[in-house]
Amino acid sequence: MRKSIEKIPVSLFGAVMSLSGLSIAWKQEESYYQYNFHISYFFVIIATLTIIILLISYLIKYFIAKENVLAEFSNPVTLNFYGTIPISFLLLSNSFFEINYTLSLCCWIIGLILISILAYYCFYKWLNSSHPISTLNPGWMIPIVGTLDVAVSGIKLNFHYTTLFFTGIGLIFGFVFFTLILYRIVFIEPIPFKLQPSFFILTAPFTVGLSGYLDIYHNYDFFSHALFSISIFLLLVIIGKILLIKDCCPFMLTWWAVGFPIAAFVNACEKSFYFNQNFYFALLTRTALIFATGVIVFLACLTIYKIIKGELSKL
Repeated sequence: MRKSIEKIPVSLFGAVMSLSGLSIAWKQEESYYQYNFHISYFFVIIATLTIIILLISYLIKYFIAKENVLAEFSNPVTLNFYGTIPISFLLLSNSFFEINYTLSLCCWIIGLILISILAYYCFYKWLNSSHPISTLNPGWMIPIVGTLDVAVSGIKLNFHYTTLFFTGIGLIFGFVFFTLILYRIVFIEPIPFKLQPSFFILTAPFTVGLSGYLDIYHNYDFFSHALFSISIFLLLVIIGKILLIKDCCPFMLTWWAVGFPIAAFVNACEKSFYFNQNFYFALLTRTALIFATGVIVFLACLTIYKIIKGELSKL
């Protein structure tokens, strides 16, 4: 048990992001079609239990293996995955909104403070030290572009200008990092096999950005359609990675990098469908929701299976 806790990677909080994102997707589906059942509640409960267990485990890890935590925080690759913690709180804020307003607000404030500190720290560090191009990967988007997730509940909680501020930061840096990462992949060297699942993170600036943009302006214009179009294009290009992922690398916790971007795409589809009530958007939304649910449940089952077998430290 001690060995497993010492090896828990901060990237495992990506599981909370995936489950929370899926709960939001199901909540929107239930709201649009007035379902009598609430699948979203199930995923909210699982996401809540997961983040509680992970926070306690990571706190224990800090006390029994502080050097491992500091090593993750000082590593230019793993540092970025600390962004999964505040993003998890921001997403849970939306999941809790209809359940308990105070809890939703508390999660949002915690997430806002943490993502602000981390984004500032990471950007300051990038400006004051150079990094090899080999360390650049889609995970670099998480701390800065993760500010887009402030909009997930920001408008609902009536923090309009705060939401505008962070959405602007997230969108602009999303375009910047997308260009930099694409340059590294195309002209320098490919992403290592272990990080292949993180390709899906490339879609996040466009899908989360679209959802935030529609929440703020309530208008499906050309810019909205452009974000949606590039999201579909990227997902179609990258989707083969899921089919080939077993060949490129065995199951590792980095696979959770697949979950949230797909859930975010579903949310973008559902919001787009709200403004474009037609058969094609409805079909795309339903298909994406079923697909995302299958992928995330599959990842959850695999992770639980590995934990039961005592193989967490090997992942």
